[in-house]
Amino acid sequence: MKLRFLTPLLLLPSLAHASAVELLAQRSGDTAREAQAVALAPDVVITRSVVLRRADSFIVIDPTTEARIHAEVIAENEALGLSLIKVPGASFDVTAVSARDFIAGEEISILTVADSRDGRVLSIDGVNITHDVAFDESEYGAMMLNRCGEVAAFNVDVKGGFLNSSYVGAEAPVEGVMISAAGDWLATNGINISTTVCLTAEQEAQAAVDAHQDALDAIQQELEQRQADLEAQQEAIEAAEAELEAARQESEQRQTDAEAARDELQQTQAELEAAEQEAQAQLEQQQAEIEAAEAERERANAEREAAIEEARVAAEHKQRTLIFSAIGGVIALLVILGVVISLRKRKQQLAQAKARFNDVVFSGHDGGGNPFRLRVDGGALLHAENGLVIGKNSQQANLVLSHPQVSRQHARIWVENGSLFIADLGSSNGTQVNDIPLASGSATALKNGDSVHFGGVFMKLEILA
Repeated sequence: MKLRFLTPLLLLPSLAHASAVELLAQRSGDTAREAQAVALAPDVVITRSVVLRRADSFIVIDPTTEARIHAEVIAENEALGLSLIKVPGASFDVTAVSARDFIAGEEISILTVADSRDGRVLSIDGVNITHDVAFDESEYGAMMLNRCGEVAAFNVDVKGGFLNSSYVGAEAPVEGVMISAAGDWLATNGINISTTVCLTAEQEAQAAVDAHQDALDAIQQELEQRQADLEAQQEAIEAAEAELEAARQESEQRQTDAEAARDELQQTQAELEAAEQEAQAQLEQQQAEIEAAEAERERANAEREAAIEEARVAAEHKQRTLIFSAIGGVIALLVILGVVISLRKRKQQLAQAKARFNDVVFSGHDGGGNPFRLRVDGGALLHAENGLVIGKNSQQANLVLSHPQVSRQHARIWVENGSLFIADLGSSNGTQVNDIPLASGSATALKNGDSVHFGGVFMKLEILA
């Protein structure tokens, strides 16, 4: 339930929305009694039942238009002496019914058509109260309001006059009853009780103090929270600065590492270049040594062949001299014997030539100066039925020449009638003998000193003695 806060002593402005109306109880067309009523709904008013007795009709005067509206009783609470009256077509300002009882000493007022008069609650006994606001006979039915302008109590009937047979007004202290005593009856008849609680001046002041304290507490909490936020922000800033410093140091370290790596890379590059130059120099030196050795070997072969030829010529000359010096039959015998010996010797040489073949060496280099050398066993070459295959695939070739421009089966060499032959096997880059390309499958004889090119490998043939 909500609480209603009002400033103490400002009661009358709150009653501006309360509506008191004049009620006329009539009998046989004449006004038997004038009384007061309070609107609890736009077209329903409440009054004391005593003013309605012995009346056969009722008129309510609209305080705004002064229209006289015929009304009828719709409910009566005999125990409390209260009646609800329906006023058809009316649209009164509604006075709320209090959700709280009075407390002793609380401000109170009586609402009449003419005015409202203030006072205080003098005493409380259950739902019964006494107060100091007097009323006269014409103000029967007027309700007692709290400081919020809500109906909170009603006055009890007061008899006076001869033998106490008539109802009169009352002087202080006046007796009354809390409206809460009629709460169930009002609710049953469709009258709503206020959903807010009207505070006393003391309660409102305390509530204001509490609200102010709550506001101060909220401000204090907000200040503390802001302080905590500021401290958290400061810590975050310090943490961010620390991270930034760490990142800067890490960046500097990475820069240092990168420079060291660059220097090391440059040194390694220089060492590699030096190693390449040294390797190239060694390769050139080896090539020069190979060429020098080849030239020396050719020179030695030429000298050996010249010596053999010279020895042969000398032997023939000596033989002719001996023959010419012989006589008659000796000459003939020697001629015959020489012929026989010559035939035998030739036969032996032919047999020896057929039984063996000298080793063969292919040596040279590729276009990049890389050396290559193949030594072929003469006996194996002589006795190979289909000769020997030269190629780069060890599974398909007898003599392996590992080079990208050499085919798996590049060429074939063999011995026939004491001579060495070669044939190209359809290689991708071809075979040349003395710079003359060989047609695929064609054969040509080789002799000592011939140049043989297997694709991009340039070699020279040497038939060893």
